[in-house]
Amino acid sequence: MVEDSEKLIKLFDETISKMRNTIIKFQPMKEISMGEYTLLKTIKDKGDNEKGFRITSSRLSNNLEASRPATSRMLNLVEEKGLIKRTSDKEDRRIVYIELTESGIDLLNEESKKFKELIKKINEKMGKEDMEKFVYTAKKL
Repeated sequence: MVEDSEKLIKLFDETISKMRNTIIKFQPMKEISMGEYTLLKTIKDKGDNEKGFRITSSRLSNNLEASRPATSRMLNLVEEKGLIKRTSDKEDRRIVYIELTESGIDLLNEESKKFKELIKKINEKMGKEDMEKFVYTAKKL
C-alpha cells in the first residue's frame, strides 16, 4: 500500500512538473507573467466595470485566493508597468481601489487573444474528448 502511494506521489509530481514546463515553454505572453495576467483578468472579470474595472484590494485577494501580502507584491509589479492605478475612496481613505489603466486593458486584451490561441492549439492536439476530461479532472483537483 505504501509503495503504491509512493508511486502515485511520484507520478503526480512528474505530471505537475511537465504541465508547468509546458505552460512556461509555450506561454504566449511576453509582456507579463501568467500570474500578472491572472491578476489583470481578475480585476476585469470581477471588478465594477461601470467604474473602469475597479475592485478593492481585499476583494481581489479573495477572488485570487491569495494572501493580501502576495496580492500587494503582484500589484506593485503591475503598477510599475503602468497597467493599474490605485485610488483611495473619497469618503473612507482606508479603502483603496485597484483600476485597470488603458494600457492595462489593451495589454490584457492582446494577451487574452494569444492565450486563446494557445488553448485552441492544445485542444486541437488533445482532441475534444480528452480536453473535456482534462478540464473536468482539473476542476475536481
